[in-house]
Amino acid sequence: MLNFPQSHFYIVVNKKLARDFSGKERVRKLAGRKGLFTPRDVIEIKRILDFSDNKINLKITPLGGQSGIGVANCWLFDYENSQIIIDCGRRISEGSSSIFDPLDSAYPDFSLIDFTKLKAVVISHGHLDHCLGLPKLCELLKENDTKIQLLATKTSLLVIERVFNFAKITDWREFFEVVEIEINNSYLYFPFSATPFPVHHSILDSVGLVIKMSGKKLVYLTDFKYIKSDWSQLKETSDQFQEIGKNDIDALIVDSSNVAIDEFTSSITGAIDNFVKIFQDPRYDNKRIFITCFSSDIEIIGQIAHIANIVGGRPVEFEGSTMRFFASNFIDLGDQSQYKGLPVVFITGCQAEPGSALVRSTEDNNIRYQVGPDDVVIFSSRMIPGNRRKIQDLIWELRNQGAEVITPDNGDYHLHVSGHGSARDYIQAVLDIFPKVVIPCHGNHYNRSTLAGLIKS
Repeated sequence: MLNFPQSHFYIVVNKKLARDFSGKERVRKLAGRKGLFTPRDVIEIKRILDFSDNKINLKITPLGGQSGIGVANCWLFDYENSQIIIDCGRRISEGSSSIFDPLDSAYPDFSLIDFTKLKAVVISHGHLDHCLGLPKLCELLKENDTKIQLLATKTSLLVIERVFNFAKITDWREFFEVVEIEINNSYLYFPFSATPFPVHHSILDSVGLVIKMSGKKLVYLTDFKYIKSDWSQLKETSDQFQEIGKNDIDALIVDSSNVAIDEFTSSITGAIDNFVKIFQDPRYDNKRIFITCFSSDIEIIGQIAHIANIVGGRPVEFEGSTMRFFASNFIDLGDQSQYKGLPVVFITGCQAEPGSALVRSTEDNNIRYQVGPDDVVIFSSRMIPGNRRKIQDLIWELRNQGAEVITPDNGDYHLHVSGHGSARDYIQAVLDIFPKVVIPCHGNHYNRSTLAGLIKS
């Protein structure tokens, strides 16, 4: 049978026609023109609660991250005396000058892994909450005298190499056989197979996965959205997901982090245009511009940095360990000596993390950057639930020191676009992929239960 531990999941049985595949296609057509959902459509479909045909004893356990955002994302699949891991993240340190944290609580619960059965670890993308746990996993592989395959895309492997260099682990390839993922190729770890497909996210080379075992099919779709830079991508993504859905998917693990936003996540174009306006605004000619955002959003950081150079005539600098970690490997600005304006500084601290560079700028006079009256600070990221009070306190302190603070949606500028989908993205993914079971993840109880309610309704 499909064994999903109830303590870990909100499980939603999707409405589905109790008929053949052609009936399922008819439901999709009823879901709206061009395969997209519209509220005007009325769909009468029966609920299937009985999966008695071809049951298998598959166990899926989130070792971390399933009930939070930006933490230790890691999923263990256990079937027929074999195990594979999807993602291997770690919570980013608070109050530390290093991106690593000595606390075991920051890592996935590796104690549930049977290293005699473990075959492979697959990384969906290069964000640290999906790959920063690999050095710890490497230590455990060494202790258990085990070597497994490590699968990731080209960009993700570059991040992973930096992670091991940062951790000062030079022999990691002795315990991982590295395989660079090619989109739509299937990778077999009997009895599992994994097939990656491309998804839009805030870092290059992000993928979702179709996991197959004994005729059962599960889709892993955590960090994704339908639209990246062009609204035509809405239909393109929908068509892609419907093709996946034609394979009669048994279960879908899907994001829920932005479920409170009742729309599709917009494209990055508007935010980029607004940064152009800021760099051209004469009010800021004599001010340094600090931009705080998620350090791993390297694609949009790179675009904004080049705009700062070309449009604003400003050199770009990076402050904070994780910001420098990503910038040093993925953002090449070349010789900036020709840019004579005041600098644009990308700085850590968008979630007011204790010990981050922006927080220290309000507390320590002996650091590289002290924010004051001649500065503007731009928060180009949303508040993660639970951090609101800390961020508001930081904003108050920055303003108390005389700095102008621009938050993502205040004033004339919209300056943040999430790499995650919103409620419409999640519902559309369920309609396109049309699984029997939906497993919301990447969110607290409210996020997951809200998405469950939306799907049920």
